[in-house]
Amino acid sequence: MAGLAIMITAIALTLILPVAGLVVSLAVITAARAADRAGSALAARRSERGPKASDLLMVAITAPLDVVRALLTEALMAPLAFACGAVVYIVTLVLHGPSDLPQAGAYAAAAVVAWYGIGPGSGKPRRQLNRMAGMLARTPSTAVVTALAVWALAAALAIFAVEQAPYYWPAAAPHLPALHGWPLISSHLPGLNGALPGAPRISSLLTSPAHWLLRHAGG
Repeated sequence: MAGLAIMITAIALTLILPVAGLVVSLAVITAARAADRAGSALAARRSERGPKASDLLMVAITAPLDVVRALLTEALMAPLAFACGAVVYIVTLVLHGPSDLPQAGAYAAAAVVAWYGIGPGSGKPRRQLNRMAGMLARTPSTAVVTALAVWALAAALAIFAVEQAPYYWPAAAPHLPALHGWPLISSHLPGLNGALPGAPRISSLLTSPAHWLLRHAGG
């Protein structure tokens, strides 16, 4: 069950960091899918011909093809995954109003990860993650410790994700669908904006160096 816990962790991470979490989670799921295909092919080859010294070489040679096949599978799943994300996005806006665009985007990104991680066709990546966890848990005691650690991490991150506002790093700003401006630095530090009379705002402190760099980049 470690694979399910890791997928829940990925969903929670995407709620906290919608952009970075989505990219990292899909990359991990795709890599796990490719590794599962390679492991299954290796097991089938060894069951027919027995273990050979060239098995690892064959895995290395076929690894790019396994990655391509995994990417094609992810692409075929993409329409339904992103349709699920769009539905979650719209429902969130209907329930909470247009002022909750950042949260709606985070829910939508998490829904996409959930579709890839625990939805239809997600068994192979979870199976590979279970294999990887099984390599660490070679005894009953280590299996219990590994399971507890993975599920504790998933539960802690899920609880944190529910209470934490989404942060759209490394995107420019959390306004969806067009991302403009800077991240929520000034909104996370409201007391520093205008706290001191005559003090510059945080946004001006951020944009001035950026404008200077843009003007002098060509030189």
